[in-house]
Formats: sequence, C-alpha cells, structure tokens
Amino acid sequence: MRNFHFVDNNQITLLHNGDEYFPELEAAIEKAQIEIHIETYIFEYDAVGSRISAALKRAAQRGVTVHLLLDGFGSQDFPRKEIDSMLQSGMKVLIFRPEFIFSMPRRYRLRRMHRKLVIVDAQTALSAASISLMISIIRKN
Repeated sequence: MRNFHFVDNNQITLLHNGDEYFPELEAAIEKAQIEIHIETYIFEYDAVGSRISAALKRAAQRGVTVHLLLDGFGSQDFPRKEIDSMLQSGMKVLIFRPEFIFSMPRRYRLRRMHRKLVIVDAQTALSAASISLMISIIRKN
C-alpha cells in the first residue's frame, strides 16, 4: 500500500441528500473566482438544475473558467437550447459519448461517464457516491 501525505487544515462535511448538497453546490459556484470543473452523469433541467445552470452561466460571465462534462445518455434530456446558452455565456461544455444507439450490437456502447464531481478554484470539491446517497464536500482552508 502507498503512503499518502495529507495536507493539514482540510475539512470534510457529510451531506446526506440533495436538500443539503445543492445549496452547497450553488454557494460554491457563486464564490468561485478562478475555475469550476463539473463532471456529472445526470443534469436535469428542473427547478434545481435551472438554478445551478444559471449560477454556472453567471460565473462564466464574471470571468470564471467553467468546464462542464455531461454524459450523453444520463443527460440526454438536457435541453440543447440551454447548452447553447451556456456556450454563449462563455462556458465550455463537453458531452461524453452523445451517440447512444440501442441498436448498436457492441458492448462498448454501454460505457458511460458516471462521475459526480465538482472542483471549484482547486479549493473546494463536492463528490457524490450515488445520486441519492452520501455526498461529501471537502474544503481546503
């Protein structure tokens, strides 16, 4: 086993559900000054998703570099019009494997990007174990 060197003055907070997670996510986006990296399997454009999308666009418009990676299957219902709006705001949006065709007789077609990860200014990280299970936030002081 490798020896790990942990940096002092870090904090981990367990968030139990979306009611705790999404306000933390939105607050981290609003505080961002340099960069935001988000990788997610599912990005729903519902009431919460539209708030997160608006916060990301505001961040890009104030000069924060925003990178968003969506899975082409998990986020297939995310509106193209909203993606275009994100791009116009200055965000960088990438869709992982948008070509999900059930008739393709290949096993590789099921390979998806299931990450749920957010990194803000290389200081704050939010990571989800699953869509509805433990979500943690790590802050470097």
